[in-house]
Amino acid sequence: MYAQIIDDSRGQTIVSASTLDPQLKEEAKNRKKREAAQLVGSLVAQRAREKGIARVTLDRAGYKYFGRVQALAEAARKAGLEF
Repeated sequence: MYAQIIDDSRGQTIVSASTLDPQLKEEAKNRKKREAAQLVGSLVAQRAREKGIARVTLDRAGYKYFGRVQALAEAARKAGLEF
């Protein structure tokens, strides 16, 4: 599972997080997929806040707002991101 915050005007990734991120890899390995998605959502929100980003647009890339996508989004909101 991964998430990125991208500046579309420049086509540049500002922050990203994934279950393969060294900061999450061990913790996410032994969790269910939804729980791992929550970790990714929290981390990407934390990194965004550190860069001064508070508001983003959620692009689900065609995935339904359900399961892991929903878990990631709700964790990011809880960590301070506005969608």
